[in-house]
Amino acid sequence: MTQQWWVDGEEAAPWPADDRGLRYGDGLFETMAAPNGRIAHWDRHRRRLRLGCDRLGIAGPGDATLADDLERLDLSSPAVVRLLVTRGSGGRGYAPPAQGACRRLWQVSAWPQIDPAIYEAGIRVAFLHTTLARHSVLAGIKHLNRLEQVMAARELQSLEVDDGLLSDDTGAIVEAVSANLFVRHGAIVTTPPVSECGVAGVVREVILDGAADLGIEIRQGSVRRADVLLADEVFVTSSIRGVVPVRSVESVTLADFSTARTVREYVDAQAVCA
Repeated sequence: MTQQWWVDGEEAAPWPADDRGLRYGDGLFETMAAPNGRIAHWDRHRRRLRLGCDRLGIAGPGDATLADDLERLDLSSPAVVRLLVTRGSGGRGYAPPAQGACRRLWQVSAWPQIDPAIYEAGIRVAFLHTTLARHSVLAGIKHLNRLEQVMAARELQSLEVDDGLLSDDTGAIVEAVSANLFVRHGAIVTTPPVSECGVAGVVREVILDGAADLGIEIRQGSVRRADVLLADEVFVTSSIRGVVPVRSVESVTLADFSTARTVREYVDAQAVCA
């Protein structure tokens, strides 16, 4: 698949150098899976985008505009779709323009090669030194300021693991580099809250909303290092990889993937219906 991009409805249009997303990270993005000709969980992605625009005070694109944009995308092959929305162009200085239209960038890329073995064998994770800053206004949304994740990914390159766990300045574990975290102790599954930092992932939301259907008690609560190391099961979730079990945390080995398997089947079924 040849990568596609559209700027404000124009194919392969240039990205202006005075765009506030480029200058200041003044915007948001959604990374979405389109494995079968349509975007999985589109309504949830759209709601999170709208929440982010409201939080940042950006006059985001309306539903009709987004629907028109979607009609232009070639999703005939499995793809990853990225929508970036910024406050648009502006002059010098941090202060946003009094009035201005948002800018939209859609990118469509080929579906990545994901080793199917990770769903059966699990992945290895480690605790990272990089921390996440707490900021309630920015917490949960997918704003463009991703330098913490860039530094975490850089740190991860020096480790012989597949992913890393990030904490805030209090030592509470928040999430993986680009995924949400779930830990199981006995019959209770816990995922860290994202009210002060971290991303409220779409797959995470699907799981929380589906707890009753799954027959699993799932809570949002504090997770510390000891909670991860003493867990009966650990798994991570993201829009592209879905639900991935963890087979080791540092030197601790985990062998039970049963809950992750059940949750993955549920999430995959929900994606088909989305």
